[in-house]
Amino acid sequence: MKKINLLILLLPAVFACSPVIYPLSIEERQPSKSGLDLARKSMAVVYDDAARDTAFSYAFAESFATALEKDYFNGERTIGIYSVDLGKGDYESRDSMVSLVMQTDADVVFVLKNPETGALVRTADKTMAPVSIKMLAYDSMGGEKDKVRAFNGTVNLSESGSLDEEAFRRVLTANAKSLGNKASSSFLSTWKEENYGVYYFDSAVPGWYEGTAAAANFEWKKAIEYWFKTLDTKNMERRACAEFNIALACYMMEDYPLALKWLDRADADCQLSLSAALRKKLQNKIK
Repeated sequence: MKKINLLILLLPAVFACSPVIYPLSIEERQPSKSGLDLARKSMAVVYDDAARDTAFSYAFAESFATALEKDYFNGERTIGIYSVDLGKGDYESRDSMVSLVMQTDADVVFVLKNPETGALVRTADKTMAPVSIKMLAYDSMGGEKDKVRAFNGTVNLSESGSLDEEAFRRVLTANAKSLGNKASSSFLSTWKEENYGVYYFDSAVPGWYEGTAAAANFEWKKAIEYWFKTLDTKNMERRACAEFNIALACYMMEDYPLALKWLDRADADCQLSLSAALRKKLQNKIK
């Protein structure tokens, strides 16, 4: 989640005993352009250890994985890179990809096929050739989309001078990291602006103002700590508002099962106007 803006409305003291909704406009993570939803999933990248140029494959895979780690794991090194003899299986079949899921213990497996270089074209001052790269992806958590997907890309690579095939292959290897980073762009998160709201009572009541201020700064864990302090009340509406706020914070941190538990508690105490919309979003996330 990304915070965009929090609009705080100044209301008369007459509303001190009633909940006020403070609107939040937030960018919410969406599936990647590839159609794969990779959030909250472990991943692995596999390349062919029998490839003619494993240096290219490893550098490409490492750059590809680093870009995904930056987007989905705040840069933490969590994506495993593995070399496998791809000639021993049909990795465009689901069964072969399932075996890789079991070997790597990852939810999503990407397989880098060996690049194919087209015919070299030499001019007076440079050598050019199209390079085709194919990746396979399998999301074991994909539900009804449980299938192997193929992604193809072609880049026109050029280098100064008249080069033979071996020299051009070295040029390809030198560009492996930039190509891996470019390929990752199709699998990075997209973002969509969504409108939410948190409940707030008079700031004289401990926890409400502080929780809202923390949410305004996108500090959801801190907001939860403050809203926890407001739970000890016999006022069912106030308790439901706090429980809803905690549910929303869990949703923003992408812990959807926990968010649903807190929303259930809120609904059991009091039916709030914002509850149905959040429940619908949670149901779309938990399938």
